[in-house]
Amino acid sequence: MPTKEKKELINNMQDWMSRCTVAVSTDFSSLSVTEMTELRQTLRKSGIDYKVVKNTLGSLAAEGSGVLAFKEIISGPTGIAYGFDEPISLAKIIFDIANKKGELFPIKGGVIDGEVYSSHDIEKLAKLPSKDELIATLLLKLQAPVYALVNTLDSPISSLARVIQARINKEENK
Repeated sequence: MPTKEKKELINNMQDWMSRCTVAVSTDFSSLSVTEMTELRQTLRKSGIDYKVVKNTLGSLAAEGSGVLAFKEIISGPTGIAYGFDEPISLAKIIFDIANKKGELFPIKGGVIDGEVYSSHDIEKLAKLPSKDELIATLLLKLQAPVYALVNTLDSPISSLARVIQARINKEENK
């Protein structure tokens, strides 16, 4: 029977598990206390929380939250970074940290909108452009046909103006 503190931990985990849009599971066991503190501070600046999750309590919380995908990314020493914004930004930040730390901070997997993703999938996601970059690219692609149409419509008028100017210049030189 879980103690009162454990029940509160489970309820807290159920809350963020059910509400978060993205969570990435990592192995933190090789990090020192100082490195763990720096990691949490870095993540907090970006609006990302990082929690160490005990396997049994995490599994109970996953069942209670209705997001069973969390059970698949909780094994061994597990820390979960989770956020409520777009998944790409969190994946980029965690992937960058994992690259800097190397073998000390491996990514185990992730959950995005209730779906399980492998560490390889998280890496692919981290290498995608951000949402703002994708929107900017889309807008540029949408504007290109309009610019082409304007140039096409403007071309005959410009050509006519150049022909008239050339004729005027020719008449003035006579």
